Amino acid sequence: MNVYDFDNTIYDGDSTVDFCKYCMKRYPFVIAHVFPVGLSGISLAIGLSKKDRFKSVLYKFLKRIPDVDDAVEDFWNGHRKNVQKWYLDQKQETDVIISASPEFLLKPVADELGVILIASPVDKKTGKLLGPNNSNEEKVRRFTEIYGDGLDAGARMADRIDEFYSDSDNDLPMARLARRAYKVKRGKISPWNV
Repeated sequence: MNVYDFDNTIYDGDSTVDFCKYCMKRYPFVIAHVFPVGLSGISLAIGLSKKDRFKSVLYKFLKRIPDVDDAVEDFWNGHRKNVQKWYLDQKQETDVIISASPEFLLKPVADELGVILIASPVDKKTGKLLGPNNSNEEKVRRFTEIYGDGLDAGARMADRIDEFYSDSDNDLPMARLARRAYKVKRGKISPWNV
């Protein structure tokens, strides 16, 4: 199987940022939420809070969206084009997308692509994280929880992951699990020596 990060990898841009911008345009009252997110972002940047806390503050605007499913559907109607052609050309049914973005946001596009999704669990009505943000080592833990069964003590996860693709060094723990890893920068793919 091949495993892919989503944002800035197979999706041109950051889907969470794009969804937030979309919501600010469609629901102007969401703009009032920018100040708390900014403060939380500063707190994260200077090390006073963790990424999970920042994400919880970021997603609180969802409480103000009348129908999140409708907003997500409309968002993808305009942003589906951001899924990169190089990925569509090599997509396989056994692909896994593993992302820190919210599951409710990526599920429609993952379902449409016919691939498996492992993403951050977020309550779409309250914006609360329902588990750890799916990044760094958490991606490895979640992937292993799902796909580690059946491996004997001598087997390695590389027996399961043929290729891994990401734009970010944060995904180094996942890249180390694969037989081959690739770095994606602006749609250009190069071998990632991990």
